[in-house]
Amino acid sequence: MPQIDWFAPKKENIFGHKKKLDFLAQELLEFTRSRGKVPGEIKVLDLGCGNCEAVTFPLASLGFDLTGVDMFAPAIEYARAKNPYPNLQLVLGDLHQLEFAGKFDAIVAADILY
Repeated sequence: MPQIDWFAPKKENIFGHKKKLDFLAQELLEFTRSRGKVPGEIKVLDLGCGNCEAVTFPLASLGFDLTGVDMFAPAIEYARAKNPYPNLQLVLGDLHQLEFAGKFDAIVAADILY
């Protein structure tokens, strides 16, 4: 088995993050178009939204009715302080213990481990 140096310095590869975000945005927009709707009519749940910088804020900028959920309080506090989007609600908690009114049209679970 090869030796892995987990702590070796590495350059950030933004290409992978952009590719993931482009994929999510394209899929959600195609889903929206296929139903004859606009993004504001599509309810999206983002599980493990973290501080929202990588995925949640960019998707909210497209106009989706977005709910971000994370169980790490400092991440949600940061996101709430930085959130410029009225279409984005942020929830602190464990998904298994939360109740939501209504249904979601799409669920995003990027970069989570459960």
